[in-house]
Amino acid sequence: MNFILLFWIFGDCETRDIVTNKENPTRQYVKSIMDARWSVEVYHREVKQNCGIERCQARTSRAQRNHIFLAISAWFEQHKRRI
Repeated sequence: MNFILLFWIFGDCETRDIVTNKENPTRQYVKSIMDARWSVEVYHREVKQNCGIERCQARTSRAQRNHIFLAISAWFEQHKRRI
């Protein structure tokens, strides 16, 4: 029988329900996983909004790969300048 564990994490403006099936996770471990997940979501949002990764009108797979590569490269350049 598998069990799941529910965490409620209270923040400034919101409460998050987090469910995990890991065995004996600590609250800090779950929070670190959620922080990593959030940074990936922020990355995807920035690549889509700022770098135009979804606006490719190319038909060939090679041109699409080039567009994706250049959009991600542009994001890295923006990120380096921010740092």
